[in-house]
Amino acid sequence: MKVHEAIAQALTAEGVTALFGLMGDGNIDVLASIREQGAIASYEARHEGSALAMADGYARASGDVGLCYVTHGPGLTQLATSLAVASRHGTPIVVLAGDLAAVDKGIDNHQDIDQRPIVEACGALFQPLRAATTVAEDVEQAFWLARSRRLPVVLNCPVDIQNAEIASVEYRPSRMRLGPVPALPPDPRALAEALDLLTQARTPVVVAGRGAIAAGALDALQLLAERIGAALATSVRAKGALDGPWSVGVCGGQASTRGEAVFAAADLVILVGARADTLAAGAGKLYPQARTLQIDTNPGATVARQPADCLLVGDARIACERLLDRLVERNAGGRGFRGGDWSEIFSADPLEQDIADAPFAIADGALDPRRVAGELDRRIAADATILVGVGHNWSAPTMYLNGNRTRRFIFAFDFGCIGQTIPTAFGAWVADPSRPVVAFEGDASTLMAVHEFDTLARYRPRMLIFVMNDAGLGAEIQKLRASGRDPRAAMLPTPDFAELAESFGLTGARLDSLEQAEGIVAAFASGEGTHVVDVPISRQVIDRHLRSAFFSGPTYSENDPRLDAPATLSDAVV
Repeated sequence: MKVHEAIAQALTAEGVTALFGLMGDGNIDVLASIREQGAIASYEARHEGSALAMADGYARASGDVGLCYVTHGPGLTQLATSLAVASRHGTPIVVLAGDLAAVDKGIDNHQDIDQRPIVEACGALFQPLRAATTVAEDVEQAFWLARSRRLPVVLNCPVDIQNAEIASVEYRPSRMRLGPVPALPPDPRALAEALDLLTQARTPVVVAGRGAIAAGALDALQLLAERIGAALATSVRAKGALDGPWSVGVCGGQASTRGEAVFAAADLVILVGARADTLAAGAGKLYPQARTLQIDTNPGATVARQPADCLLVGDARIACERLLDRLVERNAGGRGFRGGDWSEIFSADPLEQDIADAPFAIADGALDPRRVAGELDRRIAADATILVGVGHNWSAPTMYLNGNRTRRFIFAFDFGCIGQTIPTAFGAWVADPSRPVVAFEGDASTLMAVHEFDTLARYRPRMLIFVMNDAGLGAEIQKLRASGRDPRAAMLPTPDFAELAESFGLTGARLDSLEQAEGIVAAFASGEGTHVVDVPISRQVIDRHLRSAFFSGPTYSENDPRLDAPATLSDAVV
């Protein structure tokens, strides 16, 4: 048998059910073998970077390893941005990457490039297919690294090795090398120190991150918070996990008016499985007078690069349960934020609070993205998988969509790059097609991945895409304005996304008024395939993070007539 046939068999034995990529000379044989064996569904993208983003979305939604395949040379280099996103998020992915045969290396072959440094520069791991006789060992090693290190791994497969003849091989799946991860209890001395902080606190806030979800700690965390009267918040990555009474939503740069007030009054912030970078934008200013208690499995965990006042190393669920038991034994607790004047503050609508705090003037023909998010929150299915792109448009859905643990939120903001959301959403749908997938993406971001409209037309996923269209580079518009420069330099004319979607064979619509939201969402719910909605939003509205970072006083809410003008090519090149 050929090595490429052995690779296909190994993938099946590994339990892979879906892979994403683009065929080329460097992977044509292994892909043909995979398809001939028929056990794995393959999804052909229109760009290698999109294919890796699809594998990323699949892994995030399924909790399993994503699989991507690309050819050598330019096929591999096209992965760079998506590879950096997946690396920084910690997504387990295996990339089957072709490479030139040894005899074609170093002789000015037009696709010759050293692939290892590209992979490692993006933060991913590099695993070579060393020889025909090591194929089973090398494939298993790639999957073991992805699972154990929680990183993307590029399995580099030279075409001469792929086409070599070997005897049949026996493959041992990588899971057999992974033992159960013990749930470590916290150190008793650190537990006592943490308990002292809890009993001394008068206005505590609990912040849950992805680690709290992974540990199954949410129920114990809520009981602990109830005992001490803590307000509830989450990192962006854990959005929706604690939504409900006494919650202020996400913290950091996207904190609501209510959230900022609560954190400003906090005397203790308890971070449970929350990565520090999710708080860095607000740390220092967000809770200036609070001490910090961090519960994490990482003994090197910090808060905005500084050590917490108390670091409790151990499993989040066990730590919360033991803290709660000790409080009950001492008959200790408190009302915290859950009484007095705070009750009225928590009962207020955060959307209306924010609009009152920043009453932007909205011109005719445009919508306030905050109200769009609030209206759609009431319409989108309670079990939807919701993806939110990064950029100026992400503030409103991040702040004003609710979760209540039934919705799944996925954010691909890890590298701060636009253009990732649509392919990531497709991968999430492949992982769980029983859930409708709803994506919020900007106009410039959508155009960076518009070629994948063709992929959506071919596979017809149940996806509803809202293009938050300000006809420009939204963050750059506001930054230019804040620095006294002409914001029209970042205003770019955009196509009609409804018509563009329909030209690819998708269903297109426009949301020109909030009253249309119910019908648009209902049409998607009763329809088929992917629906793309063009949402013209006002450039006057500045997201929360940019307001605090670049604007001060009343400046941010003053109307700028230049922002209401239609974008033209001449504006963009002023």
